[in-house]
Amino acid sequence: MIARRIAHLTFTVTLTLFPAPAMAQAWQVDPRPRLTIGDDPDDPMQQFVRIRDVLALPGGRIAILDAGLPAIRVFDTTGRWVRNVGRTGNGPGEFRDPIDLAFDGTGLGVLDRDGRIEW
Repeated sequence: MIARRIAHLTFTVTLTLFPAPAMAQAWQVDPRPRLTIGDDPDDPMQQFVRIRDVLALPGGRIAILDAGLPAIRVFDTTGRWVRNVGRTGNGPGEFRDPIDLAFDGTGLGVLDRDGRIEW
């Protein structure tokens, strides 16, 4: 029997940024979730093993780096799965043990534990 671990993500953070540190206010957690991903145990795209990073992308999309797959899952603004990016390996677009996710305006980058960066 294979045991599955399921992670449940709820996005509730409101962040306010100001240009001057003297004017900066602390962020606060909104008590009402704006988006929930991972609450459907019957949907394999909403099941996660080891989430390492979550990133907001342009247009409201969300990228979730799951080191247990390993892959990046991309969701739209409603929390619907759009596609997976990356897979296990040592070649382009592949990674072994991803630990961090970045977006530079043109694409996603993944830092692997061995120091490799895949873009």
